[in-house]
Amino acid sequence: MPQTATSILNRLALSVTVAVGLYAVLIGILLTPSAQRFALYAHKINTLCLGDDLSDAEQFGFAKNQVTPFNLSTPDGETLFGWHILPLDVYVRNEKAIREEQRAYGPVEDFTQTSAFRFLTTSGPEPAKVLITCRYLP
Repeated sequence: MPQTATSILNRLALSVTVAVGLYAVLIGILLTPSAQRFALYAHKINTLCLGDDLSDAEQFGFAKNQVTPFNLSTPDGETLFGWHILPLDVYVRNEKAIREEQRAYGPVEDFTQTSAFRFLTTSGPEPAKVLITCRYLP
């Protein structure tokens, strides 16, 4: 076999060995519970620092004015930012009015004064309910 063919085969064998070794190390790491939790939930990654504008929900694939950003003040003086996402069935029933609505940019001060709140609470036989769940991951 010529010298160049042997050299190419040696480099290929080394590359395959390194790739298999890295794969084995990755599988070994993923066998630990803390690494599994991180890989599943990715709870240590903060995507807010990537420059996304959270007041513009359309860039995340929502329909125009389907999301209403709002601030929520807590008893300990903190301010939380949140989104109210109008359910699709309510959005579709009131789409013309919602799309034509002119909104100020940024979070609203009082969510109960918005048209999204009005549509949500008057759209069915009984007022809509909102469920917020939180879980602390140590």
